[in-house]
Amino acid sequence: MMYELYHSGRLGEDVKPKADTYSSVINAWARSRGKPGQTANARRLLDTMLGKFRGGEEDMAPNVLAYTAVLNAAVNEAMSEKSDLWAADSDDDANEEGTDKPFDDDSPYSIAMRTYHEMKVDTHGVNVRPDHITFATMIKVIASHTSESSTERRSMLETVFDDACASGRVSSAVIRELRVGCPTVDLLERLLRSRDLATSKKSIYSELPRQWTRNVNVDQR
Repeated sequence: MMYELYHSGRLGEDVKPKADTYSSVINAWARSRGKPGQTANARRLLDTMLGKFRGGEEDMAPNVLAYTAVLNAAVNEAMSEKSDLWAADSDDDANEEGTDKPFDDDSPYSIAMRTYHEMKVDTHGVNVRPDHITFATMIKVIASHTSESSTERRSMLETVFDDACASGRVSSAVIRELRVGCPTVDLLERLLRSRDLATSKKSIYSELPRQWTRNVNVDQR
């Protein structure tokens, strides 16, 4: 609405909607608790920003916070659909054979998966990559939308954690969410490459490989 008013000439240049304006609304949707459609609404605003960016408005490029907020919306929307977890037995069987879910529907989980992938490869050329909060939030998405016994959960936890390791952004937040999301100690051991780390009751951050944490700031540890 504000954008249309601005282009109609009824508003001055000083009230032109900026990227921060859209990001704030995306974050508002993200922080709703169990509101059906909140992920789709957050993603729709992100797409609006991307459309304006591709149209030449370089100052409308979304940042990592806007992208990650869409993932957070999917986490919170899961509160309204606990009975609709992804990964039924038939889906597990398909994944066992190496068939990937296309993530082309409008479910919160699919929207989050597409958004995460776009960040990983910078699909839209906005110079955005996942940070440690993105990885932690994506792990929460997986835990919120998949059943504990599903192949999908095991496979995607491994994928996202490996991404975090490869980028050197395994923070304490990532480890915390990984512990919550892993359905078994055996899976946690496999991901951490250590039984001692998987079963430790203390903070294990200082014991992680330096390669995994090389891009984590002191205040993120």
